[in-house]
Amino acid sequence: MIKRKICKECGAAIVRIDTVHGIRVCDADPVTYWRSSHPDTSILTPNGETIYCVLEGESEDAHGIGYTLHTCFEPMNDIPAVADTGGSHD
Repeated sequence: MIKRKICKECGAAIVRIDTVHGIRVCDADPVTYWRSSHPDTSILTPNGETIYCVLEGESEDAHGIGYTLHTCFEPMNDIPAVADTGGSHD
């Protein structure tokens, strides 16, 4: 279960995902991804794996869901101050 929070910098809904490189802050809404030999973006899976992929394709060929990095804190994606919304997101 991933808890949704609110970014105190921009007010967007965010989630924190643990990775082997530390915690990363992502946009709270999950995206569907497709693996590709020509990826144009990367996402984080709920278990913290980085996947290089594309975000468009046929729904029956989708590989899974993930989260895009929250751009309010690019390029380092430092952990921002957050407000707990009390909700959760599976």
